[in-house]
Amino acid sequence: MQLRKKKYYRISFLLIIAAGLLLRLLYLQSFSSSPLFYCPLGPDVEEYDKWAREILAGRWLWTEVNIHAPLYSYFLALLYWITNMGMFAVRLIQSESGYLAGLVLLPVLARVSPVRKYNLPRFLLPLLFLIFWSFYPPLIYYQAEIISEALLLPLLCIQVFCLYFAERAIGAKPENKLPACIWFGAAGLLAGLAVITHPMALVFVGCEIIYILFRLIFRPGHCWRPWLAALILYGALAAPPVIPVVVYNTSISGELVLVQRNSGFNFWLGNHQGSNGTCSLRPGPEWDRIHRETEKTASAKGVSKDRVFLGRSMDFIASHPFRWVGLLFQKTFLTWNYRELTAGADVGPIRYYTAMQRYSSWAFAVLAVPALAGLILSIGRKRYRHGYRHFLILLAAFWLAQIITVTSGRYRIAMLPAIMVLAADFWIFIPYYFAGKLRPVMTVGALLGATLVVLLPLSVVDAHREEAEAATILAQAEIRNGDYPEAYRHLKQSEHELGDWSRTHDLFGQLQLVLGNNARAHKSYLKAIACDPDSPHGYTNLGVICSNSGNLAEAAKYFKVALEKSPKSPEALYNYGFLMLKMNRLAEAQKWFEKCLKAAPAFRKALTGMGAVYLRKGNTKKAIGYFLLALKLEPNNPKTLLNLSAAYAAAGDRATSGDYYDRAMAIDDHVRGTEELRKFLGKPKHDHNHEH
Repeated sequence: MQLRKKKYYRISFLLIIAAGLLLRLLYLQSFSSSPLFYCPLGPDVEEYDKWAREILAGRWLWTEVNIHAPLYSYFLALLYWITNMGMFAVRLIQSESGYLAGLVLLPVLARVSPVRKYNLPRFLLPLLFLIFWSFYPPLIYYQAEIISEALLLPLLCIQVFCLYFAERAIGAKPENKLPACIWFGAAGLLAGLAVITHPMALVFVGCEIIYILFRLIFRPGHCWRPWLAALILYGALAAPPVIPVVVYNTSISGELVLVQRNSGFNFWLGNHQGSNGTCSLRPGPEWDRIHRETEKTASAKGVSKDRVFLGRSMDFIASHPFRWVGLLFQKTFLTWNYRELTAGADVGPIRYYTAMQRYSSWAFAVLAVPALAGLILSIGRKRYRHGYRHFLILLAAFWLAQIITVTSGRYRIAMLPAIMVLAADFWIFIPYYFAGKLRPVMTVGALLGATLVVLLPLSVVDAHREEAEAATILAQAEIRNGDYPEAYRHLKQSEHELGDWSRTHDLFGQLQLVLGNNARAHKSYLKAIACDPDSPHGYTNLGVICSNSGNLAEAAKYFKVALEKSPKSPEALYNYGFLMLKMNRLAEAQKWFEKCLKAAPAFRKALTGMGAVYLRKGNTKKAIGYFLLALKLEPNNPKTLLNLSAAYAAAGDRATSGDYYDRAMAIDDHVRGTEELRKFLGKPKHDHNHEH
């Protein structure tokens, strides 16, 4: 009878796991209709994608300190390499592997659950956790996104698993149990990898070290030796992944930098006079202005931008201590807000693109209310604190990290395993919470308090602003994907709210260029320059218009202005090189393309430009090499396929040339998209321009 029950339990677990895997596949199929699915754009997402492509293009080490920790970009580059840039496969592998990594917590939960004391089945806690882990919609969304948290969460889950088994192995016989030193060493290594995935993990690692130190100091008798070994091993093996990153970042920046730059800005973002506790300052004119002004201040003082931002925050704290304390309290509660507060490109309309996400925007409340209520009611119990110790440390560490910096749905992903465990514990023991005379009152009070914390405040999100920002990101993706009518609709949607954004006018100008209306494109680019005179994009685009119309001297002037504004702008460098190529000045074209590739090794147009230079020089071998590298980064780009067709034809390989030509013709819908836009706008037909 007992064996039959175990069999049914195992079948139940396997069915739920299969459902969790299938649900993620179905979500990806639904999400694949988004223009952003195959074209990662927006803050953070675009930067991770760009870095991964640069690694594939051959730049194994970064040449400037990045605003993100490095490990996820290398992980993403590996996925790109394995899947040949197949974005569906990349997202699927990332999502399913992240889900499976969380399942290592099931045997841990079977051991730490206190259900035996109450004569309850031991599988209850793992079962409820598995249900939450399998079907929680925001987790499904984040696991499929191009963000570092998708890698951070599996590293944390496996680390917690190792920590529990390390403690269990202390005092066990070596011949029967895996020695504790191996478990603690594995946990330390995972801790180091987590830190170079996301610097917030530093807080968790620090809290775990404090916990181990506490056990070392207050453990009586002969038991102090294994805890000393645990402390040394955990810290020693956490260091190797982190130290090379710190040393390298410091060597290329000239000052001490940990795993990424912009840490000072992130602290300032959540600790300044105008802060509301969230990522309230969004990428745009105000964002750019603050960064440019800070850059000038930092240059004048001979320090980094991060140091300037930290100084401003310290001035605010010193001048307004009560306001700052109030801000800390605000972030304490905002961390538990039921909405997935925005961080990077995860603004509401993008996050809720699919029906699964849209109709479950309230989902965090289902976990947060019972988890917080259970925490309030049980934190004073020793069995609760001891049994869930590493989950509580995980919860406290990332809660504290957000209180110190800023809150968002993305940053609290790391808290989810702990929140799910505490929520499951609450539902298992809810009958006992209501047992006794005073307990029902305490339980209802805890539930009411948790509900208020989770559901309030209601005025943090600017929905109209998020919709407008999402519209510009979607419009850019639609332009890249060739759906110009849809891009036009998105831009008209954002124009009223974000009419002072140079980005909006730049994108309108691109659409006018598609229509062949250079005059209107020129007008849009002038508006972009008026909105942001220090941005190189408007000047670069004006240069493209002049180049298209044959006014090459004027085009050169605009490109030079763009390069004065931003000497490392890949678009300006490439277009100046392309201008030289049009003038058949091959040596100068090659020089500018090389500068572009130095600034952005994965800039596909510059790779094709280099290929074109060598093709004109008659060096078909090198030309094919550059074209193949460009194709590696964008496997379905029809222009690159046509370039390869021409190069192989010049090399005398007619068969391969024909294969690439057929592939290009099969996927080239650029002209179709252009005609759809003209029909949508009621415009006459024009010849479309060459790509710039």
